[in-house]
Amino acid sequence: MKKFIKSCIPPILQNNINRIRQKINKYIYNIPPEYSAKITYKYSDFNETYENLWDSPNWILYDGDKLNNANTLKPHIHQQSVIKSCRILNKVNGYKKFHIIDFGGGCGTLPAQLFKSFLNEEFKLEVSVIDSPELIKLGADFFSDSTNMKFFEQENADMRSISDRFKSKNVATILNISSVLQYIANYKEFLTNLLEQTQPLVVTITCHPRCENVNIDAFAVQNVTTPLGFCGSTIVNLFGKDSLTDCMQNLGYNTLFEDFNEINDTAYFDKCDDEQYRNMTLVAYTFVKNIS
Repeated sequence: MKKFIKSCIPPILQNNINRIRQKINKYIYNIPPEYSAKITYKYSDFNETYENLWDSPNWILYDGDKLNNANTLKPHIHQQSVIKSCRILNKVNGYKKFHIIDFGGGCGTLPAQLFKSFLNEEFKLEVSVIDSPELIKLGADFFSDSTNMKFFEQENADMRSISDRFKSKNVATILNISSVLQYIANYKEFLTNLLEQTQPLVVTITCHPRCENVNIDAFAVQNVTTPLGFCGSTIVNLFGKDSLTDCMQNLGYNTLFEDFNEINDTAYFDKCDDEQYRNMTLVAYTFVKNIS
């Protein structure tokens, strides 16, 4: 019901509701605003040290709640990117077996959607989820009866070995990276290493905040709060409009398609100091390896 009501609210009105909610959080519940106003082009300009907010109990419980509710929700456009990729690879290349590497996949919300979809009936799915120890423990308990699910601790994960588990000419590897890159300072080096180790045929990079009016990356501080409370603060990348597609092109991956709910649908930094970075779109990208 909440999701239906939210879908009926015009984006302009939703932005006003978000601002009111931010003021209530700030002045009544003493929760910091969603971001700092400062924008900089140098990561080193931030001298503060931030704790790992992903270990926050509020974040862990929030991700666990998403997993528990996954069976009651339809897959959103970012999860649909993986589903559509499987369908396309089946139609074009005849693949019926898929190894989905879900980097930063939390407790396994994406696999929960995949396993209840038609994919699990028509194709053979193997899923590897990489994340923090606390989250993968919740996921492993939830999927304890699933033989086609494996969880790996991010800090100790051997990505090459994980990818090689199902490496075969009959298996298509899909790498999913959702809401991760903005929290990695040198995301280009990260992508270079990860793609070299996993060699996926398709890469889906989803929940990716893209700045619509600028082509230069910048940095800012985001204060992450869930419905359960404040989790912590961290430095984030503010991506220029073509930054990710240019990076992936250089790494040998072409844009297959992109999807979003609406241009400028994200109000993460709508009042930051530099107006170039105020208009953001949360994009689901799908890239395919250039094998020509």
